[in-house]
Amino acid sequence: MCYHTSQKKQNRETIKNDFGVNVIDSDYIPTYYHVNGFQRPQMMVITEQEPEKIQLATWSIAPPNSEDIMGYWKKTGGGCVNTRIESLFEARTPYWKKDAILGNKCVFIVDGMFKVYTASNKNKIPMLVRRPNDELFGVLGYYTEQGGILTASMLTTDSDDFIGQFHKRMTFAFEPQDVEYFFQLNSEEDFKNEIQVHQTRGFEYYSVSHDVINSHKESNRPDIISKVDYPELNTLF
Repeated sequence: MCYHTSQKKQNRETIKNDFGVNVIDSDYIPTYYHVNGFQRPQMMVITEQEPEKIQLATWSIAPPNSEDIMGYWKKTGGGCVNTRIESLFEARTPYWKKDAILGNKCVFIVDGMFKVYTASNKNKIPMLVRRPNDELFGVLGYYTEQGGILTASMLTTDSDDFIGQFHKRMTFAFEPQDVEYFFQLNSEEDFKNEIQVHQTRGFEYYSVSHDVINSHKESNRPDIISKVDYPELNTLF
């Protein structure tokens, strides 16, 4: 599960300085203690085409110049929130996705990702993955444009050793100074090589409230990022 994030930073200068950009192209800075991609939230992104500024994009990609974005989202489900990078170079993949991943990459700006560990008793336990002190980090994605509005999807792959301790899939999470490196992935071979070597470095994790994965609970609240202990984890870590 890679559909849940947090982004709590509000200081514009801190955000700009962390990612080395000049402008935040919005009066509004979206902040969330917890947000689900299926809510189609506005997210801060840096695009490959305009790397000097931060823009807003809807977290759920749609074909460029789509006339029925909501219809596409409904039909595609989770496939528009996140995209398995392995699928982008398959013959059946729509051409616009291949074009976007090679020329319209983007970086989502977040300070936390929630993953879910399934314990031996089948209990699902949310984990918050973050950098020390809730520092900002980037998550690789790709985007399209619909009449000046951006829609974007996060890229996922098989987990590395760090994330693999509790989840099978992961996003490409990295520190702000690595944005330029990821924008230089410009071919299928580049991405396949990155899949083989990418490691989630400089991150930590801990267990949090079940409310993260309970759609009947209001989870965008300060205590949702507080540590919660579970007896099932005593034998895991």
